[in-house]
Amino acid sequence: MECAIKTIAKVGYAQVSLGKISKRAKISKGVISYYFANKEELLEQVAFEYYMAWQSYISQ
Repeated sequence: MECAIKTIAKVGYAQVSLGKISKRAKISKGVISYYFANKEELLEQVAFEYYMAWQSYISQ
């Protein structure tokens, strides 16, 4: 997830791809594709995890 966030921050949402994220993470694109059908699904999970972390921080 961290690599996805950093890649989006660097190249922007429109230019990000599973290939670019996997390159930054130093893993094969197939590993990401095993868990996520496409970049939208991956980015939904990134947003969800960010929201859950924020909610945990705020509720303290």
